[in-house]
Amino acid sequence: MTLKTSSVGLVAFALLTSCGGTPDTSAPTQDASVVDTGLAALPPDASKADVQEPDGGVEVVSDATSPDATSSPDVGSSVDVVGIDKELVDVSVGMEAGARDMGVDIGSMDAGVVATGVDAGRDVGIRDTSLDIGVRDTGVDIGGMDLGVRDTGVDTGVRNTGVDTGVRDTGVDTGPSPLPGPDTVVYTGSFPTTVGETDTSLTTAFEGMAREVDVYVPAMRSAHPPLLLAFHGTGGSGPEMMTDSVAQTVADAYGVIVVAPSSNWVGHGDWDHPTEETYWLTNPQNDPDTNPDVLLVRACIEEAIRAYSIDQNRVYAIGHSSGAFFTLMLSELLQDRLAAFASSSGGLVECPTTQSCSFITTQSTCAGLAGSPGWCRCTGVEKPGTLPPTGRHIPGWLGHGTNDPLVSMQYTCTLQFAMQALGYTVETHLRVGDGHVMPDNFAPTVWPFLSSHVRM
Repeated sequence: MTLKTSSVGLVAFALLTSCGGTPDTSAPTQDASVVDTGLAALPPDASKADVQEPDGGVEVVSDATSPDATSSPDVGSSVDVVGIDKELVDVSVGMEAGARDMGVDIGSMDAGVVATGVDAGRDVGIRDTSLDIGVRDTGVDIGGMDLGVRDTGVDTGVRNTGVDTGVRDTGVDTGPSPLPGPDTVVYTGSFPTTVGETDTSLTTAFEGMAREVDVYVPAMRSAHPPLLLAFHGTGGSGPEMMTDSVAQTVADAYGVIVVAPSSNWVGHGDWDHPTEETYWLTNPQNDPDTNPDVLLVRACIEEAIRAYSIDQNRVYAIGHSSGAFFTLMLSELLQDRLAAFASSSGGLVECPTTQSCSFITTQSTCAGLAGSPGWCRCTGVEKPGTLPPTGRHIPGWLGHGTNDPLVSMQYTCTLQFAMQALGYTVETHLRVGDGHVMPDNFAPTVWPFLSSHVRM
């Protein structure tokens, strides 16, 4: 760095030297990318983003922090000290970060401001901005220029994940969406307050008949516990789903309320059932105000709010087979209620019926399967329903056995492709060689994925 001085400045320098003083050049160079604001440094915010592998396989969760900003250039590399016509004093140029302390005092100038021909005793008007130093120095000369960034004095919580999640990010963490208002569903019945598993019932005014609901209440839970809805497969029941999914383990370990309703016996078949059976009603009954099974679920959520004061931002749904298709439809119809869902042996069906396709594979991911030998080329109506392209996109965990003879794993891959195309968060697990079975420890297996999402 070159130091230019007036003749008076040279005299001052000579006097200092003759008295044994030498310029102190030992001060360490500071990081020019951080401006001393008088506040403790705050680490850049970091967040987690869910990311798909390039081959469409299992979701990966990555930690990322904002990349380091480029350090600012050395400010005031050529300093002009002029106008020193006062009595000779110790002079100390307190260069801001990035310059060495030259042991020169230019008077009462603010520390960190470089003299550029301004009278030494004058405040040059550069004030302490008290910037939150979580915002990095842009490297622009601070000589009174507006850097274009306003400081409110408040941490805005702006996220920079550093990872492309495949989903548009506004850059601002707005927190959960406002809670939906009370559901208008009319029902009678109540949930138990006793700890443990209880078989009870609710009756919606629309259906007018009591429906079985199995409820598990853990001994230890928070004031606002999460709610897990569990839906059985064809021919099953709520109590069976409670046991087979091992949902009680999740309830006891994490203080979760578990509710497992039972479907009705239906006297006719549909696209998923060739004949009469006990199953959940889906397409074409996609109206949440007239589908009795959806109305029952809405009543279950409202009753759980009343009885347990559940956290409405953490309502989750899991299902197997017919229950998996029903869970997917709920994620489409109740966008403002669910935080995430998990599907076992379900998917998105474009064929006339689930039996129309029998594609199986030995591959453990969906990548590259479309168009392979045996892949069913169906282009009909999407069942159980069409994924909403707008509104809240409910994240989904998808699981399927690759040798399923009843519901082809192609349907789970079709659902994965559709969710990815619309920017949904999705995680897929194909179990090579497995058939039409629920994975072992289904609820404990999917809980880490579910609980990582809140209703946003």
